[in-house]
Amino acid sequence: MFTIGVKGEGGHPNSRSFGTKFRFCAHSWVLYGWLAEPEASDVARQLHCQTFNQSRNFWEATVTQSQELAIVGLLWNSVVTPSKLADVSSGILQCRSTGSVDWPKTLRLAKKAADQGIGHALIVADASMIDVVHRRMPHLKSLLVSHGIPLTVQAAVELSMGTDLFERVVRTSTLFEGLHRRYVLLRIPPETRMTVAPVVESLKRMNLKTILVAPERCEWLRSKPDEWQRMTAAGALIQLSSASILDRTDPARVRFCRQLVRDHRCHFVASESGRHHDLPISLADAFTMIAGWAGEEFATTVCHDNAIRLISNEPIEMSTRTKLRLHRWLR
Repeated sequence: MFTIGVKGEGGHPNSRSFGTKFRFCAHSWVLYGWLAEPEASDVARQLHCQTFNQSRNFWEATVTQSQELAIVGLLWNSVVTPSKLADVSSGILQCRSTGSVDWPKTLRLAKKAADQGIGHALIVADASMIDVVHRRMPHLKSLLVSHGIPLTVQAAVELSMGTDLFERVVRTSTLFEGLHRRYVLLRIPPETRMTVAPVVESLKRMNLKTILVAPERCEWLRSKPDEWQRMTAAGALIQLSSASILDRTDPARVRFCRQLVRDHRCHFVASESGRHHDLPISLADAFTMIAGWAGEEFATTVCHDNAIRLISNEPIEMSTRTKLRLHRWLR
């Protein structure tokens, strides 16, 4: 049992006792719960919730994300911070449609990633930029060394759903070899309504393992438990975006990510730095959030260890859990 003083309407502090049954509302790091006393009347419980909702509205309107992280750290005595990070979906290499590269911006993003604690990054581009990425990677590596940026990089290509998917799989594995001989990075567009499981099963028959990139952004796919069961059975790996984990505007998506993490059904978390300018890209903050959901060890696995295995073209460990608690995702 502990007590939190929160400023409610009218500027008066309200102090309410909460029991040990609590959960994080991840998009705002708001702590909430029911009255701990089992004998509490329904009227008291209803009044308690109404007062808490008023306080929560004030909290969300006035407390910044960094302050919330600090407050959570006080409750647990310390904030878990990462000692090492690796990014599996970085847009550091800023390619233009003309085939040239914006090198000043590329170096700024690389330095920002290194300052955040990222030591390894998988530079990802879509299929239309395969040739550009393939040609420019050696120069990028030399620039990182000459500018003293402690970041090692490797190129990879994300593919998307389409009729020529399997032709692009073959071309990508021919150009880049390495991890593309074992894995296929398949981005799921937010607007898609195509079934993904048959594609994952077809790639499995080709001895390729599918990494689903940002599937949590597709609201339609989130509402298809049977599809997730089939994809899991076919060995699909899940890559979440740190932006989705930290997004305060979409609580349903955050709950979905949280359940994937708690069920150990997430295998990678990526910053997508330089790819989505309107979204937060802090892999370190995502690490802290995941550590609060599932522990520091699992956060290290999905924010570093599995990424290193992927970059090294090594197999990724799958969860031994066989049953997904999908009904909890949809609440």
